[in-house]
Amino acid sequence: MRRIATVLAAFVLVLSAVPVGAQGVHEPLFDTFNFKFEASWVHTQTIIRLDSEILGEGTTLSFEDDLGLPDKEAVPSLSFEWQFGRRHRLGVRWQDIKRDSTTQVLEEIEWGGEIIPIDAHVT
Repeated sequence: MRRIATVLAAFVLVLSAVPVGAQGVHEPLFDTFNFKFEASWVHTQTIIRLDSEILGEGTTLSFEDDLGLPDKEAVPSLSFEWQFGRRHRLGVRWQDIKRDSTTQVLEEIEWGGEIIPIDAHVT
């Protein structure tokens, strides 16, 4: 008798833990449309080198170290997402990474036969 009561109590608990009505309700996981305005901390590094078949390996130039471009900065971004199906999503993202600078050259740079003198202003 005690065993039947225990089995019956366990059966009632299992049935009450999983309501049948809740299984048919479908709530979407994501919104249909999503707009975001964000900022990212970006670390950039641009290094170029001009080589020659006759002279071999040429001058290496770092935009951040030699030309004064920032190597770390906060970059704003906008994004849009459209969840047009249960398993399909379309997204577009835009970031504004500005890579311009004006600096004064602290050492002589030779680049492809051109010499950029010391104290020249480079944009």
